Amino acid sequence: MPKKALFKVYITYYETGEYYIGVTSKSGVHFDNYFGSNTTDLKISHKEVLFHTHNKSDAKLMELIYQLRSFHDKKCLNKMLNIRLRRDFIKKIPEFKIKIKDGISSR
Repeated sequence: MPKKALFKVYITYYETGEYYIGVTSKSGVHFDNYFGSNTTDLKISHKEVLFHTHNKSDAKLMELIYQLRSFHDKKCLNKMLNIRLRRDFIKKIPEFKIKIKDGISSR
């Protein structure tokens, strides 16, 4: 039986204090040397795994939530939020709350 992929939401920190949030199923040395679609010449400080799951949709949603949390942080290097998820496939994400200070609120 093939080994089921483990998806990781990760954050790569750079020596400048900037960071990039991504998702991958790579592991071992391949994960250590993977930095997503972020292209930069900045020197890497370290990488941290924020969330892991065997469900790709859960991982993609958590990546988006972490990116949205950092949306206005100028140190966040993510330029694109590109996500399309089928709600039925999102099974085991942790409960969360999003606080919106400004903007349109639902009634």
